[in-house]
Amino acid sequence: MKATNALLVRATICSVLFSATLVFAAPKESDAGIERCRALAQTCNDALVSEDYATFAKCTHPKVVKALGGPEGMAKFLRSGREKMRTEGADFLSGTVEAPSELIPAGKLLVAILPTTITMKVPGGKLVKRSHLIGISRDRGRHWTFIDREGLNADNLKQFVPGLPARVQLPDRQEAVFEPLKSGSN
Repeated sequence: MKATNALLVRATICSVLFSATLVFAAPKESDAGIERCRALAQTCNDALVSEDYATFAKCTHPKVVKALGGPEGMAKFLRSGREKMRTEGADFLSGTVEAPSELIPAGKLLVAILPTTITMKVPGGKLVKRSHLIGISRDRGRHWTFIDREGLNADNLKQFVPGLPARVQLPDRQEAVFEPLKSGSN
């Protein structure tokens, strides 16, 4: 009887260890979807920084593109804004997108909230702005479009994501942080 119990205990331990190995070694099914969402958002962000407005329009939510006059109107709006920034001594340096913590089902949509950091050169230093993109997929994560959190509140987000679960809360807006040039830098 003792030998049977000992064997049962060893079998149980082996089973638990094997299960744990599967859980920790194999990526979760959603990990690939989360990384796909982040990579597409990074492509969108890179397109804005590099002035590839055609690509930027393709990955921006269609309602935003339409509100700006379609892809051509959006490109014109963005070019004009960029030129104004440059006349004031400012420009984009870089932008990074972090992975969302989860992909949230919202009716037939998936929603993701992706932390972002935009760094801009400005007279006397640089500005670092932490924000978020709201990712929306209509095809279970194959394709994503994005909206900058800065122009959103809980009410107008529902225009883009009908059926948004109440548990989805927009992160608070954050102020840009100015970092002065270090002495001896240009």
